[in-house]
Amino acid sequence: MLPIYHLVVRYTEAMYEIDQVIERHNQVALHHQAVWVGKPFHRMGHVPMTIINKQVEEGLEPRLYFINTEQTRPIAHFGELLELRMKAPTDRELIPPFYAQKRILSRMKVWMKVNFLQGFYLEDLPGLAKLNELYGDAEGFADGSTGYFIAYEQRVCEEGR
Repeated sequence: MLPIYHLVVRYTEAMYEIDQVIERHNQVALHHQAVWVGKPFHRMGHVPMTIINKQVEEGLEPRLYFINTEQTRPIAHFGELLELRMKAPTDRELIPPFYAQKRILSRMKVWMKVNFLQGFYLEDLPGLAKLNELYGDAEGFADGSTGYFIAYEQRVCEEGR
């Protein structure tokens, strides 16, 4: 069994100061087969970033789960993570135009490159829903929150991996 680590990010459309956040990212992904998603305000720890980027290099297909916490019936999206970084990407054509139009590029502390964001109701993945609930409870006790957490799954790996 091999643990695969996934990045879970909580967001609200208000943090981007625009609506249709997912659709705007997917428009770029459909055209370029990938898109950068920026996360403002808090950096991500170096260790989880390194672990996930290493998994990408090894072809283990870690995912980004993007959870909108403002919905009455929480909606989540996921995509295959292709890269994580703290510095702004150089392939700017993969960044949705609203980041520059809203002048929020400099607020992004972590950039997550994904292939596409597919939606589902959070309740359809009970383990992730429970993690989200626990994270929300922990936020109430903490002094601020980064909005990131790591989930993992055990996969049976192919021989030689």
